Amino acid sequence: MSEYARNQVEQLTEQAGDYEVIIMNEAPAPASEQAFQQLIQAADDAETSLVFLSQFGASPINALRDYTGNPSSTSQGFVANTVRYEVAEEHPIFAGFEEGERIDVLHNASGNQQYAVFNDYDGQVIASSVGLEQQELGSSIGYEFRSSNHVHLLMAGLASSTYGHPNHRWTEDAKTIFINGIRWASQSASSEIVGVVTDEDGERLEGATVRINALDRQTVTNEEGEYQLSVAAGDYTIRAERDGYEYEEKQVTVASNSESVEVNFTLQSLPVMQVAGVVTDGTTGDSLQEVSVVLDNGETRSAETNAGGEYVFEGLVAGSYTLEFHKEGYMNVIREITLEDGHDETVNVELSAHDVAVVGDYRGELSTFLQQQDIAAVPIQADGELNVEAFDLVIVNEATDVAQLQQIIDLTDAANVSLVLLDTWGNSGTFQALSEIFDGFHRDEQGYGEGAVSIQTKDHPIFASFADEQIQILAEGSPYATFTGYEGTVGGQVVVGDTERGTGFGYEYRSQSHVHVLLSMFAVNNMTGPERGWATDGKELFLEAVTWAKEAEMDEVPLPNAPVWKETSGEYRERSIIVEGTADPNTRIQIYTGEERLEAVYSDEHGVFSTRLTLAPGEYVLHAEAVNEAGSVRSDDEMVITVLPAIELPDPRPRIKMPPHNGIVT
Repeated sequence: MSEYARNQVEQLTEQAGDYEVIIMNEAPAPASEQAFQQLIQAADDAETSLVFLSQFGASPINALRDYTGNPSSTSQGFVANTVRYEVAEEHPIFAGFEEGERIDVLHNASGNQQYAVFNDYDGQVIASSVGLEQQELGSSIGYEFRSSNHVHLLMAGLASSTYGHPNHRWTEDAKTIFINGIRWASQSASSEIVGVVTDEDGERLEGATVRINALDRQTVTNEEGEYQLSVAAGDYTIRAERDGYEYEEKQVTVASNSESVEVNFTLQSLPVMQVAGVVTDGTTGDSLQEVSVVLDNGETRSAETNAGGEYVFEGLVAGSYTLEFHKEGYMNVIREITLEDGHDETVNVELSAHDVAVVGDYRGELSTFLQQQDIAAVPIQADGELNVEAFDLVIVNEATDVAQLQQIIDLTDAANVSLVLLDTWGNSGTFQALSEIFDGFHRDEQGYGEGAVSIQTKDHPIFASFADEQIQILAEGSPYATFTGYEGTVGGQVVVGDTERGTGFGYEYRSQSHVHVLLSMFAVNNMTGPERGWATDGKELFLEAVTWAKEAEMDEVPLPNAPVWKETSGEYRERSIIVEGTADPNTRIQIYTGEERLEAVYSDEHGVFSTRLTLAPGEYVLHAEAVNEAGSVRSDDEMVITVLPAIELPDPRPRIKMPPHNGIVT
C-alpha cells in the first residue's frame, strides 16, 4: 500500500495503473477540476477502481459533485450521538447484514456526531444514513461500474478525520463495512450479460430495450440487435421489449465475477393498429390546420394536422393511450382511448376557440375553473392593446387602475361584448375603481371572518336552477362585499350569518346583445376562490351568471309608462322635502331638474315611489323619468316647487340688561 499527500495528485495520476484500487480520503489540493478529471481518466484507462470518501467539511465526494455533477448534491451536519447505515439491498459490502437493517457506524457518547451524505447519484445506491431519532440524512454507499473490471465506490461518512477514524468513533461494524468495501472495489471485475434480440423470423432488431428493473439499468440494442450489460454476481430477471412486439423476460444467474453470460431474445410481433381523425372548429365546423396532437402511453409521439385537419398515428399496439390536442387560441382537449387488437380507432375532435377572457386572473385559477366546466376561458393582460372583439365575454377579476378599467368598458361597449365585473373584501379592487367611473356607485359593506355568506335569490335566469329563496355561496368566514348606487337592475341581497349586508348582484343591458353583470363576492385572490371557500351553490351560481352574460340577448321589452307626480306644485320652507308619485312597479325612477339628476329611486311593488330632496332656496322645475332595458320615458307633467328661505324667528326670551357684577357676594 502506498500513501500520497493531497498535493501529489499529478504523481498519483501517472502511477494509477500500478494499483487495483485508489482510496481518496481527502480532496486534492490545490482544488483543480483539470487535475481531478485527469486522475479519473487515468484510473479509467488503467481499469483501476476509485473509492471516494467523505466526512464533515471538504471531501472527495464533494469534488466529484463539483467536477462531474454525479452526485448532483451533497449535505452535511450533525446528530445526537450516533449515525447509522440503513442497508437498502444485499451486497458483498454488507456481508453478514440483512436488507433493511440499521447499523451503528459512527458514535460519540459525549455529544453530537458529524456526518456527510450525498444525493441524486446516477449509480446504484445500496445504503443511506439515519440518526438515532430515525431522521433520514441522505445516501451513504453507492457504486457505478466504469467497465467490466473497475468501479467507482462512494462511502460517505467514513473519511478519516477529527470527526471519526478507525480508532476514534468508528464502530466495529463500520470497520467491517469499510474493509468489505475496499476488498470488493479491488476485486470488482463485473460480469457481462450479452446477447442478441431478434424477431420471430430471425431478423435482428435494432432499438430494442433490454433492462434489469431491480438494478434500474438498461441498454438499447445496436444495429446488429446486440446488447451488453455489466452486472455483479447474482440472480436477475432480464427483459427485452420493443414497440410493436410482445416483451420477453428471462431469468439468469451470474455465478461469479468476470463471467460472461449470453442471453438471447426472440420477440413476437404484435398486431398493429392506428389512431386517426379530423380536428375542426367547434363553432364554424371548419377543419383546423397545424393543430399539435400528442399521443402518450408512457412514451410520446407527436403529429400535426394537415390542411384538411387530419392526423394519424400508425404502428400502435393494444393498450391505453392519451391524446392531447393543442392550438393557439383554442382550449386544449384531452381524450383517453383504449386500443384493442385488430381494431383501429377514429377520434374526431372539435376545438372551442377561447371566447371568454379573464382580466387580472389570480394564478390562472378562474380561467382554469371555467375550463374544467368546458367554458373556453383564457387569462389576458389588460395592459397594452386589448383585442376584445375575439371574445363573447370579458370577466374582470381585478382591475384597480381607473383608466385601465375605463378602457375595458369602452372597448367592450364598442364591440358589443358582455362584461362581468367581480369584487370582494379589500382596500382596493374592481368596484373601488368602478366608483370613479359610475356616478353614485360605490362599495357598500364588506368584511370577512364572520358567518357563512349567502344570497337571496330573485326572479332572474341566473337563479332559476335554485329552489330555495336563499342559497349559501361562500363558506363561513369568507371575505365578501356589497355595492350601492348602481343605475342598472339590482337584486340578490347578500346575507352574512343572519344579517343582510346589501346588494350582491346587478346587471344592465348596454345594447340588444351585450350586458354588464356585477357580482360583489366572486373575485378570486389568495383568500377566496373556487378551491378556497366557494360553496357548491356558489360555483353553480357563478357559472350560471357567466353563461347568461355570455349568451345575453335582451328580450323585447316595452318602454315603461310615464311616471305621474302626486302633486305638480308646492311651496316649501324646509330645505329637505319629500316628492312622491306613481309608476310601473319595481321600476327605476330618476328625478331631474333640467339636465341635472337629483336622485334615483325604485318604485315599490305597488308602483309607488318616494324620495327626499335637499334643495337650496329657489324655484325648481322637476321631471320624473322611468327607466328600463328598453329606454326611458319622462313624466308628462312637470312638478314646480318653490323653496323659500327659512324664517328667522326672534329669540322669545326677554332682553334684560344685567348690572355689572361688581362687589362682594356673601
